[in-house]
Amino acid sequence: MTGDYIVGAGAAASILKMVFPEAKIISPAVSKSPDLFYLWDSKLVRTFLDKYKIPFFETQVKVGYYPSKLSRKQIELYNKITYKEKNSLPSKGKESFTALQCDIPEARIDIEAKVEDVKFYKKKLILDGGLQLGYDRLFWTAPHIKQLYSPITFVKCKLKSGSLEHNYIYLLDEELLNMGAYRLSRNKNSYLLEIAGAADPDVALAAVAKVGEKLGISLKFFSYRVRAFGHVKKHISVPDMPYAGVFYFGRYAQLDHEIMLTDVIEKALRMNGG
Repeated sequence: MTGDYIVGAGAAASILKMVFPEAKIISPAVSKSPDLFYLWDSKLVRTFLDKYKIPFFETQVKVGYYPSKLSRKQIELYNKITYKEKNSLPSKGKESFTALQCDIPEARIDIEAKVEDVKFYKKKLILDGGLQLGYDRLFWTAPHIKQLYSPITFVKCKLKSGSLEHNYIYLLDEELLNMGAYRLSRNKNSYLLEIAGAADPDVALAAVAKVGEKLGISLKFFSYRVRAFGHVKKHISVPDMPYAGVFYFGRYAQLDHEIMLTDVIEKALRMNGG
């Protein structure tokens, strides 16, 4: 017996589960708090949100840069630690853009398995432990081998004093970039500091204090976690393999950090007849 399978968890897998409800999700058990997502506005994105009854509202996303005047050296350092293309400006240098803000419901995992051990060959999925499953279509959202990625440390903070008007701020100060700290974003009632690499707790605490000092605010360290599959080291843009029934979705699967959830939604809807 064959069917469709989604390998991986997270927002991309949840989107695919909505568009292809008969597909089964293969992933290890994961626990995460719901995130707010900012989707680029498009006709297909609105079709998706309306069709699957996902509440959303149009919002103006404000982007900040610290310092406001950037040097070539700062941009080069930012691109180096985040593995971006040479001379790439974060958010293309925009100070604001219109987006659709929403929560994407997390889909249930159907088969628990380590995705790094999942293999496919001649329309067969081979899971850890040797279990084999036939498939018609395989939607791959999971990362590939760990060596293709660089870790990111996410530090959750609370704002104790001061104020920030931006939804996120790119930290392009050389001292902060040399610590690995490159972006502070607002997520509901907390803030998320992103640090390139696998920072230990002492480095994370020091980065939080230094970011607060630079921005003139007071941040309280709340929690932190390291994601091994963080920045994509090489932007390869992995192609689909329709002849083998394999389709890649999302930045980690496609090895292209410019891929956004909007792209995942539009690609899935087009595959399903739009």
